[in-house]
Amino acid sequence: MAIEDVTNKNFDEEIILSVNPVIINLFTPMMQLSFENEEKLSEIAEEYGDVVKICRMNLEEQPKLTELFEIDRLPLMLMLDGGIIIKKIYDTPTKEEIIEEMELERIREFRKKSIWYKPKRNYIPNYIRNERW
Repeated sequence: MAIEDVTNKNFDEEIILSVNPVIINLFTPMMQLSFENEEKLSEIAEEYGDVVKICRMNLEEQPKLTELFEIDRLPLMLMLDGGIIIKKIYDTPTKEEIIEEMELERIREFRKKSIWYKPKRNYIPNYIRNERW
């Protein structure tokens, strides 16, 4: 499967309405490290295209969507399920680290058993976070 571009126009159908979890590589044309992640995600898309959708988004071209993701640094990959951010990965991890952190093997194992597995969160949005907990 190819990596799809996400824009304001196709965000709802590509991300929110996707049956599978979605991994988005957020990038700017000036950020070379983001393109390293894209190469790894291309390989992951070929191997795990049956359990996850891989997309990319140019932050400079989509300023309205950029606000949704609470971006504090780049490079950044997000995993969304039903339009909700459930995982964030910063910097340039290896392909194996991406697969492990995004729980792609576990998702595939459960799907083979016809069980819909929801990956565990590693991210809580600022509007939910309570510092007194």
